[in-house]
Amino acid sequence: MRIILTLSGLVLCLAVAAWAAPPRQINKEIMTPPPIPQRGPSLQLAILLDTSNSMDNLIHQARTQLWEIVNRLEELSLEGHRPRLEIALFEYGNSRLPESAGYIRLVSPLTSDLDRVSELLFDLRTNGGAEYAPQVTQEALNYLRWSHNRRSYRAIVVAGNETFRQGPVRLEPVAAQARQQGIFVNTIFCGNYSQGIQLGWKKMARLAGGEYRHISLHEQDVYIEAPQDSRIRDLNRKLNATYLAYGEVGEQAKKRQVAQDEAVASASAEALVQRSRTKAGKAYRNESWDLVDAMKENPEAVKNISPSALPREFHGLSAKQVEQEVKKKAKEREAIQQQIRQLTKEREIYLVEKRKGQANNLRASLAPVFVEQALKMGFEKSN
Repeated sequence: MRIILTLSGLVLCLAVAAWAAPPRQINKEIMTPPPIPQRGPSLQLAILLDTSNSMDNLIHQARTQLWEIVNRLEELSLEGHRPRLEIALFEYGNSRLPESAGYIRLVSPLTSDLDRVSELLFDLRTNGGAEYAPQVTQEALNYLRWSHNRRSYRAIVVAGNETFRQGPVRLEPVAAQARQQGIFVNTIFCGNYSQGIQLGWKKMARLAGGEYRHISLHEQDVYIEAPQDSRIRDLNRKLNATYLAYGEVGEQAKKRQVAQDEAVASASAEALVQRSRTKAGKAYRNESWDLVDAMKENPEAVKNISPSALPREFHGLSAKQVEQEVKKKAKEREAIQQQIRQLTKEREIYLVEKRKGQANNLRASLAPVFVEQALKMGFEKSN
């Protein structure tokens, strides 16, 4: 029997095989507790950052502007339901990474643990190296656990400042694979708009169904203090007190929450306000270590947790008593979150005119792109 396979058929088979490839083994140090499976569509975003020399400002923007991007995505819903938001992180172009791996590292798999993503962003350090943008994009397509729900919004954003033609992988087949998988690939060139076009960044985005943008690594965000900011910061501290850590990872995760407040505040006063807004929204979910979120996800959660894994103050209480205490804390949290949400709305109104003409940065370039792409897939903006 003779088998004839056309060139186009071969390309399609290779793309499908790559799509179905099993996820790459993930280092234990970047693992986070697995999320509760999402039945419906989700919002999945992979951020691929060039961490070669001269990219410190890009990393700073990612650290401080992540929260406003999350807040824009958190406004989206599909048929009245808020989808789970998951973020993954890669770094590439860093000579500290093995040449055999293409100077590429999976920093975090797709996760809804936003504190962990923030922590890992603050751990990134730049160092010179070869910048294989097509290869890191291919890695993200092949080795992340992308949702199989075709109504999910799935996107990659690649940011860098060298040619998109470096390395052993060509951009054209990677773009074709992204289209086959239904994953948007958006590109951010860190430099002059026209230069980015010459270096292939716009071509990659166009072929992959995404958008091309450029940002400046020299301009800085100017923090404009609003009358609401001091109150938002106070409420954020009170919000932290409503988290009830349980299990092996609970105490560590709660410390991480506070540590990321401090790290973000040190990097940018604006970012702390945006992070506080995130923590008052639906995208900030910690059911894997917080009793309040666990019960919100599953009202029977307390019954399924070993008494020894509960917070110390609950030891000796019956399951019913624990549920009552958790419900009290949930009401307290919701009241604080509602105040933060109201204050941030007032803050946005106050800053509308004052923000006109601000720097061309990661937040301003990316957030509208993600929202527009999700809206085209049927998502809606909700209040």
